[in-house]
This record gives sequence, structure tokens and C-alpha cells, in this order.
Amino acid sequence: MLRVYIESNLTFANENRQHVFAVIEMVSNKRTADGKLRFAEEHDETILLPIENILTLGMQEGIFQEFTRPSARVMALTTRNAIDGFTIELMRKPHLDVQEYTRELVTILDNSTKK
Repeated sequence: MLRVYIESNLTFANENRQHVFAVIEMVSNKRTADGKLRFAEEHDETILLPIENILTLGMQEGIFQEFTRPSARVMALTTRNAIDGFTIELMRKPHLDVQEYTRELVTILDNSTKK
């Protein structure tokens, strides 16, 4: 399930580059009333829920190692940040080998979660 989540997110970003890049530009430059970057504020926690749910399900099914609440959050953040980092890398390197990148990321995160 984690593999599918990662692959689908990276595929979406790759296939919708213009829209994804536009959202990144808007979100990363949006400011609060006092001029601070809004991106630096507390982010919406719901973006981590699918990953935390996948980790919990994987633990229950014996596929993933046991995670404590803090370690599950770290893994969810790591996964989400790796996916978001992919879009930045794609902006920097438009000819990036997306399949290779996806394969490497899945392998790294798979090795970090397996029992």
C-alpha cells in the first residue's frame, strides 16, 4: 500500500507538472497579514493521515515493523517530505528519470518500514 501511495503521488506530479508547479509557487510565496511566510506556519495535519493509516495497517498485517506513535509520525513526515521534494527536484531537472527516482524512493522507504 505504501508503494502504491508513493507511486501514485509521484506519477500525479509528473503527469500534472504545470499545475503542481503553480501550486508550489503560490503556496511557497503566500504571506500572512504580518508578512511572514504562511508556509512556515503550522501545516495541515490531514496530509499525513493517509500515510499514518497505511503504516498502522501494515503493522497490523505484519508487513511493517512496529512503530511507536512518534516513530510513525517521523516516517509519515519523511515519506510526505520525500514526495514533496520530488516535485522540487522535477522543477529543477525537467528531464529527471521519473521511473528511476520512483524506484529508488520506494526501495528506500520500503527498507525503512519492513519487518
